[in-house]
Amino acid sequence: MQRLSSVSYLSKENKFHILKKKKIKRVFSIVIIILLIVINGILYVFSPITIFFSIRNIILGVMTGVFVFFVNFSITYLITFFRKKINRSAKFINNLSILDLDLISFSLIQTFLVITLLASVEEFIFRSFLLSFFNRLFSPLISIAVNALLFYLFHFNKKVIELMFMAIVFSAITLYSNNLLSVIVAHSLNNIMVYVYKKYLFSKTKVDIIE
Repeated sequence: MQRLSSVSYLSKENKFHILKKKKIKRVFSIVIIILLIVINGILYVFSPITIFFSIRNIILGVMTGVFVFFVNFSITYLITFFRKKINRSAKFINNLSILDLDLISFSLIQTFLVITLLASVEEFIFRSFLLSFFNRLFSPLISIAVNALLFYLFHFNKKVIELMFMAIVFSAITLYSNNLLSVIVAHSLNNIMVYVYKKYLFSKTKVDIIE
């Protein structure tokens, strides 16, 4: 009886600790989301390039996000193929990983929200503040090139071609439309597609794809 009661006590204690951890994770995730919303709000107020909503810009953003994803997918696949690694599937998924954020603590809806908010922050910083600043000093082509280089250095990983291609496309669209909505939609959609692809389509590989 004493042994059973001690096991029961331990199981209750373990359940308590698990529930406590879940509550901490929920609170932490809410705090992160609120913080990202506040940061986005501050950046929006001071942004030299505004956001104005239109169906045309949303469609452009969706098309660009899908285009960038599939181009980067193809580039990553070709790079992996020509490297001729033994475990190509595992290496391919690691190479495809553009989103360098551990999202384990978030629910799926929270994950998509965090991805969107983070993409929005990056677009405010790189395609609004920095691109506008460089565009006042240099020609559009040089501004785009410098912006792409800084975007890569900010992420600082092996995906040079993928990240710089993404930055060049997003910078060109921003200068063309003078509106951040398209690139925020494109960046968010691209990152969501990468996340979904890694998490659900290659789950059988047992590879930790969140870097």
